[in-house]
Amino acid sequence: MVNKFSNTKAYMNSFSEKLVKALRLELRNAKQRQSKYGAFTAPIENSGSLANSIDRLYKANQDGFSFNIEGNAYGKVLDEGSDVGMPDVNVSDIADWIRRKPVMLRDLRTGSVIGGVPESRVQSLANVITKKIQARGVYKASFISEAIEKMVGQLQDISDPIVKDMALNIDEILISAGYTKKGDNFIIK
Repeated sequence: MVNKFSNTKAYMNSFSEKLVKALRLELRNAKQRQSKYGAFTAPIENSGSLANSIDRLYKANQDGFSFNIEGNAYGKVLDEGSDVGMPDVNVSDIADWIRRKPVMLRDLRTGSVIGGVPESRVQSLANVITKKIQARGVYKASFISEAIEKMVGQLQDISDPIVKDMALNIDEILISAGYTKKGDNFIIK
């Protein structure tokens, strides 16, 4: 049955490929976000591992097919935020993040930026951040919903390939729905 819907399959293949690109772009582009301490602008992704993990998975069976988008589990936590914890967060990953970002220190009394984190303090700051993430969670970044929102307009075009596939397969569709073909007519069994 999957091959009978080649127009729909081709459309969904193209759409899922574009959605993966949109998700990766949302992660890599700097965007304004809100935290407890105010607004800031930065890319969501730093190392590239989350963006590189995002891919599409095609599955086919006798009844049809599907395209799923998959990626590292922490991507969902970054998208939705969490009250506590984050999967697979560890001190060495946070230390690497501090070095790459770079993280800037701010005086909480005055709000002014003090400067970057000296290498001698990276490990202790990474410990503090890791404990805070485990205790308080992370702020939501909404990159998945924003990418989908940008792509949803293209889904409206799906009716054309579906209609083409239905026209090519109308006899089989009606027969599988319980109709019997008599000449050029279909009657319910």
